[in-house]
Amino acid sequence: MKWTCKACGCTNSEPCFTSPAGKVRRFAEIEQMTEQELAVVDVGDPCHWIEPDLCSACVVDRAPPLLFDAYGKPVPRGAP
Repeated sequence: MKWTCKACGCTNSEPCFTSPAGKVRRFAEIEQMTEQELAVVDVGDPCHWIEPDLCSACVVDRAPPLLFDAYGKPVPRGAP
């Protein structure tokens, strides 16, 4: 089954890559880079799927981090 992102057009066989600086590069762009360019540029990690038609690089509103209690257990949202 081939998934395609509705925002950027990447697929599960040709993902986009997000660098630590937040730059998103398409698979085809990275594929055309030389060995020297790849050694200098941090292309980052490939995206993963949030929904069947949305990759992680294209998520606009990310979920806030979980809060943890003194015992390391997640605190439910809305808890006092």
